[in-house]
Amino acid sequence: HDGLEQLSVVLFEAGRELPLRVRSTSARVDTGRPVLTLVQVTGDGRFEVTTQARLAPAKPYLELVSRVQVRDRAPARLRIGDRVRFVHDPPFAPGLGEVEMPHRAWLSWFGGGSRRAAYGLVFPDGPVEVAFQRPIQGASEELARTAEAQVEPNGSLSYRRWLLVTPGNRTELAEMAWRLTGTPLGTAHGALQPTPRWASITARDAADRPILEVLVEPSGRFRLPLPPREYRV
Repeated sequence: HDGLEQLSVVLFEAGRELPLRVRSTSARVDTGRPVLTLVQVTGDGRFEVTTQARLAPAKPYLELVSRVQVRDRAPARLRIGDRVRFVHDPPFAPGLGEVEMPHRAWLSWFGGGSRRAAYGLVFPDGPVEVAFQRPIQGASEELARTAEAQVEPNGSLSYRRWLLVTPGNRTELAEMAWRLTGTPLGTAHGALQPTPRWASITARDAADRPILEVLVEPSGRFRLPLPPREYRV
């Protein structure tokens, strides 16, 4: 619960969210890896969503794949995704920085967390639309959804993402997220002298967009894993 309060599957038809109820859960071991399967259905039975969660071997992330099956006789315009709630620090995303106001963007990854751990969702099959919603009180809420697709009767729509968990602040999370999306990386690093009691370092691109912000270590050192290009730090 240190940073991630909620991660739940959502389904939209023609712009309207459809409530899902749990039909079954099961657990098994597949080639030495634990697999959790969650099956959900809509109230009218027209759509069935099956989500499988697999631990990646020796990796700090969970592989999540959801597939919605159309049980209706008519085609449907569907979007599938996740409702996410981070606690403690505001959510952050490359190109947006810390998101403290309502915003929408197509992203290949975004994250959140606390000083002890960072959490992120990575979308290996391409960017998804993320809506950042900032309530007056309580945790932020993010809605990540695929593009709308027309699914034929007895057809299906799949949605794949990876849930990352790394210790400390977002340096390790950003590095792993970019690598998992196949992004080439370089590193900007240095040290602040005299050592401040607290500081953060932000890398901005040529358009002045915040690409990554990290906390400076107690020693004054910092490291910014970044895609190769020019930045202002």
